[in-house]
Amino acid sequence: MWASARAASVFAFLAAVTMGHGARAETSALRPLSVQAPELFESGIAAEGLGLPIQRIEVVSADPKWFVPVRLRYVNVGERLSAEVARRALREVLATGGYASARAEVEVIPGGALLRLRVVPRRIVASVKLRGLLLDEDDITQATAVAIGAEIVFDDIQRVALHVRDYYDARGFPDASIDVQALDTDDPLRVSLVISVAAGRLRRVKSRVFLVEPRGATPEVDAVLEGYGLGIGDRLDARLLEQADAALVKELIVRGWQAAKVTHEVLRAASSLRISVKLGRRAVIEFEGNQSYDASQLLLALELDTREDRQPESLRERLRDFYARRGFWDATVELRLEQRGSNTATAYHLGLLRGCRCAWSGVDTPA
Repeated sequence: MWASARAASVFAFLAAVTMGHGARAETSALRPLSVQAPELFESGIAAEGLGLPIQRIEVVSADPKWFVPVRLRYVNVGERLSAEVARRALREVLATGGYASARAEVEVIPGGALLRLRVVPRRIVASVKLRGLLLDEDDITQATAVAIGAEIVFDDIQRVALHVRDYYDARGFPDASIDVQALDTDDPLRVSLVISVAAGRLRRVKSRVFLVEPRGATPEVDAVLEGYGLGIGDRLDARLLEQADAALVKELIVRGWQAAKVTHEVLRAASSLRISVKLGRRAVIEFEGNQSYDASQLLLALELDTREDRQPESLRERLRDFYARRGFWDATVELRLEQRGSNTATAYHLGLLRGCRCAWSGVDTPA
């Protein structure tokens, strides 16, 4: 409800009337177009205005750029005010297709009532054109959160610019300048979005620190960390960081740290990168008596880098299947567990009883 100095009393019909998604809420996502019947919610103090003759009708908008004046045909001055009359006026306004939402406000004035319809103009995206790109076009289109055929209001143009700027910032361009224009087309209800990008300077990795748990990592771990995907001077890119984390986890798993976890933190002000590595328990795999196949072949058979299930029993089954597929039909693999060194190591022995004897020992890294 709103007030006017000239009003003897005021009441409002609050109409949540939309094209496709109920009352239009503030959100960063843009919605596809569909149609839904309007709904009217009365304020509860409409009794003073009901039944008064309508003295004046106004259609107003806070977005003058896209506002097109509307002259109502099915609600007229002099008509008695009712909730149904307000609904009829809202339906007529929305039927033009030029508005995303509307609500009715009524002010009691001398001689009757003023019916005011507050509308939010909308346009439909006819096309999206991208200029000045340095990154993948499909990814940027997805980052805009807008698609051809989507409904937008004028404020959405700024939101599109923010989406693209955030995307460039995450990909290593902190000073990217984004300009979004909604250009008219032959259809007055459709616009063409033109998104121009000036990427600006790169944010590069200036320092890189690994935080390894447990401490006292072996030279083997140090060698693996040296191969981390982003180094000094590389673009500080969120997507490349995710890929580097995943690749490091995969390499650690292959080398026996089956529960390894890798996360990162970016200190943007200093362009510093902190990589946290939690090694967990290590399994060192050794093969004995493998006369037909060498250790590298048997390691591949265990699929340590692709299978999430790395329990000893599962490894035993994979090893047995490996030999069975190669003609060792009667191959039997025996599993035996052994604790070592004050519970800092656990050995799992896998013995191939026919044709080859294999052993797998799991060694825990001290916590």
